[in-house]
Amino acid sequence: MQWVKSVALDCDGDALLVRVDQVGAACHTGTRTCFDGRAFDVVAGPAN
Repeated sequence: MQWVKSVALDCDGDALLVRVDQVGAACHTGTRTCFDGRAFDVVAGPAN
C-alpha cells in the first residue's frame, strides 16, 4: 500500500514525481522496491 503525499510535474511537463509513504511490499516479489539489483553500470567516454 502507498499513501500519496504529493504529486508534481517537472518544468516542461514530461515527468511526474509522486512521493509516497510506503507500507509493506511494493513489488510482486514481496520486496520494498522492484528496482533492487537492477541498476546499470556507469560508462563514461573520453573527456573532450
